[in-house]
Amino acid sequence: MATQQPAAEMRQQLTEVFGRAEYPVTEPFELIPLMPDGPATTFEAGDVCISAMDLGMGYAEYQEYPYESATRWSRT
Repeated sequence: MATQQPAAEMRQQLTEVFGRAEYPVTEPFELIPLMPDGPATTFEAGDVCISAMDLGMGYAEYQEYPYESATRWSRT
C-alpha cells in the first residue's frame, strides 16, 4: 500500500476529527471537545507535526467561519 503524501494525510486526520462536529461550526472553540487531547492534540504527517493550538493560532487569518463541513474546514 502506498503512503499518502503528507498534505493528504494531514487533511484526512483533520477530516476524521472534525467530521464529528455539528455543522455549521461558527467558532474554533466548538472544535476543541472533538480532539482526543483537546487543545494539546497534535496532528502528524510525514515530517510535519503541528499542535491544535499552533494550527489555530498560526492559520487564524485563513479561517473563514462559519464552516458547513469538515471537508471545507480541512482544505482551508
